[in-house]
Amino acid sequence: MRCRWPILRANVRQNAQTNLAGCRFYNDRTFGRDCRDCCIGRAAAAGNGAGEEKGRQISCINSVRQQTLSVLIYADDHAGVLPPTAYMDAFGREIDWPQLLDPYLNNTAKIHLCPTDRSSKLNSDGLNELAFVDLTDPDHTAPVRVTAFRMPSTTIMQGDLGTEDDFKTPRPDTLKLVAPGSTLNDEQDARPSIRHSGRCDLGYMDGHSGHPKLKQFYTGQNPTNRWFIP
Repeated sequence: MRCRWPILRANVRQNAQTNLAGCRFYNDRTFGRDCRDCCIGRAAAAGNGAGEEKGRQISCINSVRQQTLSVLIYADDHAGVLPPTAYMDAFGREIDWPQLLDPYLNNTAKIHLCPTDRSSKLNSDGLNELAFVDLTDPDHTAPVRVTAFRMPSTTIMQGDLGTEDDFKTPRPDTLKLVAPGSTLNDEQDARPSIRHSGRCDLGYMDGHSGHPKLKQFYTGQNPTNRWFIP
């Protein structure tokens, strides 16, 4: 299966660009169903703890979806090249991927930070380290193009992160979602977080999102990095 980027690009532009900056609730046409669910979840939050967490989870998955589509629009604006996880600008300042997406988003502080994440202050999600290049690394490769993905619907783009190898100890405000077969060798590396009732909110390279359990995409996979390899 080859990535049908021209079709995907047209759909992203037509259905998402004007809505990414809007409200994530009833007036959001692109994400209408999920946004209505978000409002229902928020209403349920007043009733019990389970409803409160459900509301936070729905808010988080909406944010993941908006960031996922923003990455694709960024690529469309840059000749199909995906954003790096980080790079050094002309003044020697590190620019991280959430900042590169900010022009495509409103309420960026809320979108980048999951309401269930009690450890991070700036960012709760990370880009797939095998698909997105860190240009601050001394031995980095060239940035990847969206057309490089053979199976975009089963390749993770980004998702909830912020733990050590035990999937419990916090690694807050990290930027790179490390593949199962890779080690945590960078201060910006982290494992997935299953902070939403044992599930992890994920965005995929075709633009869709989901919230699987670790065993469904991370642990016990064959091959080990099957959901992370472009």
